[in-house]
Amino acid sequence: MADADAATPPEEAGDSPGRPDSPPPAPQTTAGSKAKTAGSRARTHADRSSAVGKLAAVAAGRSLGRFQIKGVVGHGGMGTIYRAFDPTLDRYVALKVPRFDAAGDPALRQQFLKEARAAAAVSHPHLVEVYEAGTITEEDGSGERCYIATELCEGPDLAKWLEQRTEPVPPTTAAALLIPMAEAVHQCHAVGVVHRDLKPANVLLDAPDPRPTESGGGDAALPFVPKVSDFGVARVLEESAAATRTSQAVGTPLYMSPEQAGERLEEIGPATDVWALGAILYETLTGRPPFDAGTTLGLLKQIDGDDPPPPRALRPGLPAGLDAICMKCLRKRPDERYASAADLAADLTAWQEGRAVSARRFCWRDRFATWSRRPARIRDAAMLAIVWNAALASGIALMAMDIGFGWETPLPEYDEFLGEAMKITIAHYAIALIAWRMLLGARWAYWICFASAVVCEYIVVNGLFFGGGGGFSMYRDLPVAKYLVLVTLTTAFTAQLTLFLLSLRARSVR
Repeated sequence: MADADAATPPEEAGDSPGRPDSPPPAPQTTAGSKAKTAGSRARTHADRSSAVGKLAAVAAGRSLGRFQIKGVVGHGGMGTIYRAFDPTLDRYVALKVPRFDAAGDPALRQQFLKEARAAAAVSHPHLVEVYEAGTITEEDGSGERCYIATELCEGPDLAKWLEQRTEPVPPTTAAALLIPMAEAVHQCHAVGVVHRDLKPANVLLDAPDPRPTESGGGDAALPFVPKVSDFGVARVLEESAAATRTSQAVGTPLYMSPEQAGERLEEIGPATDVWALGAILYETLTGRPPFDAGTTLGLLKQIDGDDPPPPRALRPGLPAGLDAICMKCLRKRPDERYASAADLAADLTAWQEGRAVSARRFCWRDRFATWSRRPARIRDAAMLAIVWNAALASGIALMAMDIGFGWETPLPEYDEFLGEAMKITIAHYAIALIAWRMLLGARWAYWICFASAVVCEYIVVNGLFFGGGGGFSMYRDLPVAKYLVLVTLTTAFTAQLTLFLLSLRARSVR
């Protein structure tokens, strides 16, 4: 690698660790949209921490602490990854310097070292080995840097491998690829480390080891050894982003989980990595990621609100069991995915061995569940409550005015109707106003409207089937009109209550 390249690494380059002189990853069949997404992501990171990015550029031939820089492996959202030589242990390493100022944020530095040390404590043949982590003070006193020294893998990454393929990946190969990856991810989850940015570019393909591995039969159909890298880095970047008051979620948008895309940080956990593993499996099987859009914002909205087409819809003939496993990983709610990455590996192994899998086929019930959970259902329920209750209150108010002013309308003479109509009018106007508050995100307003819908449903059903007055006593002398109106009210209130029930699990009220 030329020294000039090392001194000024390109901003658009991929951030795949441990792969010297490699071009940035590109998609198999959706090159245009991925390129736009990657470019947007690079611009975001550049805007967020341009000063730190400048701090991270070190020319080949210089040293960082005891490490002698030989060249740049990658440069992207995570930071800069160098090919370096460690003279103390006489070996080459991938030296990763993240994008934040260690001296400027001691708490973030401690979090970074804690995550890195936890990842270093995990030993698995399908994890890029973490040798050490620490801080380095610049010789010229210009700053202090955190670093992680890891195993240097000379092979390409999974993104590059998928890009170069001219034929679809066989299902057995896809399963054999994901099994050891899921087992490795589970090992890190066991010590409390969540990756948060799993993607094909973070899966390095090393030369096969002739020695037997600890994983099951997952490697048999592979000409390489997949190794997951960069554990413990994304969380620190996330906290760094929070410290700079940016709302940009950390992670690669194409492989973000719904909780990351929707910025529900409290839901991020092991299931987030299970989603990413499912997205990698999806792309391996179909040649494209689960979601694609022209803009990053559109992509995040798709991930948070839509279901991807099943792999079998894009590649007819795929085994149903593998299709079901993939779609279970991509469920919107974390608790509906596999409970752990180990369970995912076990289901893939079961499919590989011809046994029944625990995942069931994705069907209309799953799409309906996703539809009912969209925040738009809250909006729909609120709008229906506003329109219907305002219209009903206005109609009853006009009827009350009819009696009060003695208009010539054939209404029964009922002395108590005027007071009854006024109460109902006020009640329904109040519900319409509370529904407006529900549109603004008030949870208390949602539950008041929900309770009101239940009460209204009870009143009209009782009046229609059991003869109760229920606030519509004026119709008792006009049986035909009474039942005509009550049937209309029952239909409308039933629709309103149904929409409230469907929106129970939507996420827009808080």
